[in-house]
Amino acid sequence: MELSGLESWNSTSDCCHWERVRCHNSQKVTSLDLFHLTPSLAMKTLVKSDVLAPLFHLQTLIFLDISYNGHIQGEIPGVGLANLTNLVRLYMAGNSLIGSLPPQLFSLRRLEYLDVSYNFHGGNVPAQIGNLTNLKFFSLYSNKVSGAIPPSLMHLTRLEYLDLGHNFFTMEIPTDIGNLSNISYLSLRENNFSGEIPPSIQKMEELEVADLCDNNLEGTLPQWLADTDIKYLLLSNNKFSGSLPPHLFQSQSFLALILSYNNLSGALPETIGEASRMKILILSSNRFFGTVPPSISKLGLRLLDLSCNKFSDDEFPLFNPNSSLAYIDFPSINYQVRFQ
Repeated sequence: MELSGLESWNSTSDCCHWERVRCHNSQKVTSLDLFHLTPSLAMKTLVKSDVLAPLFHLQTLIFLDISYNGHIQGEIPGVGLANLTNLVRLYMAGNSLIGSLPPQLFSLRRLEYLDVSYNFHGGNVPAQIGNLTNLKFFSLYSNKVSGAIPPSLMHLTRLEYLDLGHNFFTMEIPTDIGNLSNISYLSLRENNFSGEIPPSIQKMEELEVADLCDNNLEGTLPQWLADTDIKYLLLSNNKFSGSLPPHLFQSQSFLALILSYNNLSGALPETIGEASRMKILILSSNRFFGTVPPSISKLGLRLLDLSCNKFSDDEFPLFNPNSSLAYIDFPSINYQVRFQ
């Protein structure tokens, strides 16, 4: 199998001079970048995960990237992984790894970045995840992990990026998720979470992206969302109901508000034109009715979707022809778009 990037690897030269290898003081290997070495899956060549075993003798490793080598198949060899106690960054995304995350993984207490996304891991997230208290980045996106989020995950207070999307998590979002107060990116999309949005999210003062799309979340949209610094709020394809709180559009933080495919109803609030920074507003496939407030045309929107609702007016609000609006959709109502 031809592996690009390893042409300089040979037994007659110092490994510290090889491509994709870095050493400390030209003696100890501290970084190994094996990102995307194997050919495409079209070649149908599979490599067992045992091929990783020699790497686990490099106990001085701080950085290890074996991501997007889709042919690596099997379970993560936990026993060998436990040797890498100095690891700070571990990237294993985009492979064909299966099974539960090995408990030895959670003994690597220096880890700050852990990416195991785009694999086929199953089982639950073990309680030992709480041991990784230095973790800043954790992505488990697109696996087959199920069960509830373990309470111990709330001990990872240094987390800045958490992506558990596209799995099979169930139960409610933990009520104390707000303890992760340093998170700026939170994605729990495409799971089976139920219940309401936990009020403790208000404590996430650094949160900019909250993606809770494609779950079974319900209840009304809380007014306090407008008092956060969230810039991108994605709540589509859930079971939220009730009307939009007028205060929601008095937020000066929102850049994108995506609420499509819910059970929201009522008239759009007159305050909708006060969301001065809003660029994307998607309210399609709900049960809104009545008049679309003229103030909506004051927004500097790039994308507006009000389709599949029950608005009653014959005319759409007047937009400036020089506005930045690039896309607008309302096929299920009888509006005529008007530009000044």
